[in-house]
Amino acid sequence: QQRYFWLIAAGVGFGSFFALMEWPSDHAMPYLMALRSKDIFFELAFILAMGVVLVIPALAGSSIVIEREEETYELLAMTSARPWHVLLAKLLNSAGHFMVMLIALMPIAASAFFLVGLDTDLLWRTLLVVASSALLCAAVGVVCSAFAQRPMAAIGSSILGAILLLGLPVILFCIVLALFDVVDPEDSMSFCAYFCPALMFILNFEMALSTATFVCAAVCILASVSCIALAHRGLRATWGTALRTDRPVAKTTLSLRQPPEPFGRHANPIYVRDRSFDYDRSLTMRCFMIVLPFVFSFAACLLIAIIAYVRPPYAAQGAFIGWSYLQAVLLCLLLAALTANLFTKECERGNL
Repeated sequence: QQRYFWLIAAGVGFGSFFALMEWPSDHAMPYLMALRSKDIFFELAFILAMGVVLVIPALAGSSIVIEREEETYELLAMTSARPWHVLLAKLLNSAGHFMVMLIALMPIAASAFFLVGLDTDLLWRTLLVVASSALLCAAVGVVCSAFAQRPMAAIGSSILGAILLLGLPVILFCIVLALFDVVDPEDSMSFCAYFCPALMFILNFEMALSTATFVCAAVCILASVSCIALAHRGLRATWGTALRTDRPVAKTTLSLRQPPEPFGRHANPIYVRDRSFDYDRSLTMRCFMIVLPFVFSFAACLLIAIIAYVRPPYAAQGAFIGWSYLQAVLLCLLLAALTANLFTKECERGNL
């Protein structure tokens, strides 16, 4: 689509901007030029990594469930396509967007070689980690899309699953253990890097970890194969079946837990169909949505208080700053996810 090419142009523009900002002066020393070339490549690799985490799970997470919502999923079964055909097409489509972005940023990455030079081993190690992470994110998104019934639920669970499998919580856990002097941070991070692509991506720019990089990529590929097999099983279980829009509506009861239904059973099939794509309005889900943010906030405040008690004051300040950065990132992502489909959902369902 046209918007994706605008996204490619934006990525190339950001990459060009960072490369120009990091470019040394005409009379720079060789060691400074070498540092600048490494910084340019790190920023370009970071742009690719953010695209892997944010773009690929969203594309893969909405690939199959959108077929059910648009009522074209059963039409696929009427063709000569098989479940693994559809699965492979959705997987390649999601990973193909990343490959186009990678090819578009290659000339900017090659500009670093006009300086003193870039370590080619670092180049291939970083690309291996990013490519295996992209495959893993696409596989996780396809799994969530195969089993979900709502597009937003599939996209949200895809991004959350990608964050968990890439090992971002592991990095936070290692930082907490280091703050409390439980383990040596260097040893813990070196051990966790074998199954944590995000941590391996960071450590590759600090030291040469060839063996650990290959092990981490192999772990990502094995996890991707497992996710693809699980997604294929889910597609085969529902292959050729349409999304049920005639599910019986609950009986009308005058209770506080479940309000009376505005329509009778099968009275309005459009209402029943839209209800299946809506969020759960049960009392448990409402309590979960209200209680969970307070639980996370209380846990963060308690952690900062404990750090201030057992460690020097600057450690608590560092933990507070880290929590503030994490809040800034999560709030931006949450607001973008909530507001991105306000009107497109109405247009897609034809009720704008």
